[in-house]
Amino acid sequence: MIKMVVTDLDGTILNHERKILPKTEEYLLELKSRGYILVIATGRNFASAKKHTNGAKFANYLISDGGACIYIPDTEEGLVKNIIPKQKAEEVLSYWNEDIEFLQMTTKEEYVKYTGEEKQDFLSRIGEIAHIAIKMRDNAKTEELYEKLEHGFSDLNVLLMQDSFKEDKSIVLTLKGVSKYSAIQKLATSLGIENDEIIAFGDSPNDIDMLKGCGFGVAVKNALEEVKGVSTATTPKGFNDDGVVDFLQSILDEE
Repeated sequence: MIKMVVTDLDGTILNHERKILPKTEEYLLELKSRGYILVIATGRNFASAKKHTNGAKFANYLISDGGACIYIPDTEEGLVKNIIPKQKAEEVLSYWNEDIEFLQMTTKEEYVKYTGEEKQDFLSRIGEIAHIAIKMRDNAKTEELYEKLEHGFSDLNVLLMQDSFKEDKSIVLTLKGVSKYSAIQKLATSLGIENDEIIAFGDSPNDIDMLKGCGFGVAVKNALEEVKGVSTATTPKGFNDDGVVDFLQSILDEE
């Protein structure tokens, strides 16, 4: 029996315009009212995740920044925060060069782009850093930088990221041990929910760990092939066609 429903946002329940479809929002609200625990697990920060889901009213919990933080959307209370130390962020900034399209530090409320200014001055102006994102001007150079960062930071997770609906690749850095699935495990344990009572949906590399780890991991139709390869099932419809909701209705409305 499913007790917890976990969903990614971009490429999963947000359409190509980065909006949640009315049918999806309505059904997830219904599931919440029926007693299911609804969880957003996204690479976005807290403020952005709420903005693009009309306030995340359907979610009991919001896992942001690829698993770095866990919040209660209604109260904005932070239950878990895995923050990157400013000293470590300064080391990442040392990789700045003119081939970088953007390098941004992400806090609960904002994305702050670095443009080559004095590092300590820049870092003094921003809050707690949950994740760092970097994108070069072409994918080949992004992959080259990814390899350098992976070898250069043993105490950070370094993920090569790609949305299922885009060709562009980027790099995401979080504290070592941070992942969507590790955050889901913490929540589930605190709520007395077993792993086989969790269903999770995703489409991109930062969803792989939760789709492999949760009792029932489902890739949306448009997911990258590497994501589909670790999933229990794939939705017949994609992110522009309420694919997650149609799949949930097919299994939960029969329970």
